[in-house]
Amino acid sequence: MKDAPPMYYVPLGDSPPPTDSLPEIAPPWLTPADLGQAPSYRAGLRCTTTGYKCLDLALRGGFRAECLYVIAGRTGNGKTTITSNIARCTALAGETVLLFKLEESPREALWRIHSAAAQVEFRKLLDGNQDADLEERSRLADAWEMVRELPIRLSACRELDGIQRIARAHAEQGGGLIIVDQLSMIRAGGNVGYERATIASNALRQLAVELQVPILLVCQVNRAAAKDEKPLTCHDLRDSGEIENDATAVLLLDKPRSAAQSWAVAPFLYLDVAVGKHRYGPLTEPDKPIVMTWFPLICRIEEGGRR
Repeated sequence: MKDAPPMYYVPLGDSPPPTDSLPEIAPPWLTPADLGQAPSYRAGLRCTTTGYKCLDLALRGGFRAECLYVIAGRTGNGKTTITSNIARCTALAGETVLLFKLEESPREALWRIHSAAAQVEFRKLLDGNQDADLEERSRLADAWEMVRELPIRLSACRELDGIQRIARAHAEQGGGLIIVDQLSMIRAGGNVGYERATIASNALRQLAVELQVPILLVCQVNRAAAKDEKPLTCHDLRDSGEIENDATAVLLLDKPRSAAQSWAVAPFLYLDVAVGKHRYGPLTEPDKPIVMTWFPLICRIEEGGRR
C-alpha cells in the first residue's frame, strides 16, 4: 500500500508545490508609534463653528470632526428652529452643510432659513407672500440673494442606508457638518423604537468617524419628561440609552420663558440651553444654562438673553 500524500497536498496541475509557510497577518492593534506617525495625530480633531459664540465656548470650539452631537428638547420647544439657524450660520461661516429634514419638506426648511435671514414672518412665506408689505418684500428679496448662495444641501431621505450614502457623497465633495432632524423619523432595522434608535444612533456615530465630519442629531425626550416641569437631563432622551453613550455632547433645550401670557403675542422668548454631557469639557451648572433669544414668528434664534 502506497504512503498517503501529506494532508496539505492538493494536486493543482502545473501549479508550483505548496509550502508550509502562511501569509503574514497584521496584528489586530496599533502601537503609539503607529498612531503617532499618522498626520491626523498631530492635526487633532478640527472644530466647526456652531454659528454662535456662546455654544462654541461651551463646546470648547464648536462641533469636532468624527463626533456625534445630540440636541434634544420637548415638542415645540425650538429644536427645529435652532438647528436651521445653526445650518444657516455655519454656512455663512463658509462650511458646506448637509441638512436632513425628516419632519418637513426641504422647501419648508428653506422657508425657515429664508424667514430668519429676512426677519420676516415665516407664515408669510407659507402664504406665498400674499400679504407681505413692500418693506417685507424688499427684505425677502435682499435675503434671498444671500440665501440662494449658501452652501447648504437639503435632503428628505429617511432610510438609514440612504442617509449614509448621501452623507458619503457629501463628504467626498468637500462637505462638512451634517444635521439630521430627527432621530425618531429615521427608518432603520428593529421592531420597536428602542431597537431602531439604537441602530440609527450607533450607525451615525460610526459614520461621523468614517467621514471625519461632525454630525448633529435632533432627538425627542420621553413622554414623562415632556409633561414634567423639571429641567431635562440625558436620562430623558427618548427610546435609547445608547444615544447618550454615542454622543460626544448632549445639548438640552428647556421650556422657553416669556413675560407675556401667550406665545402668540410674545415678540421673543428666552431659551435655556444646558450641556448635559460633554466628553471634552465641563457641563453647565443647573442654575446657569446658556441663555439665547428665540423669535418664534421669524424662526430666528440669537445669542444672549436673561435668566
